[in-house]
Amino acid sequence: MIASIEEPAVVAKILAHLEKAASDRHQTELPLGARAPPVQARLI
Repeated sequence: MIASIEEPAVVAKILAHLEKAASDRHQTELPLGARAPPVQARLI
């Protein structure tokens, strides 16, 4: 651990910034070609 942020006002500012940044990059649809990983076959 490098630092611990404990001031409520600072924590609120950081969370508000992260929430704003996440909404800009939020993707509601999967990209074309997205699919589940292949099923593993049992060898024995």
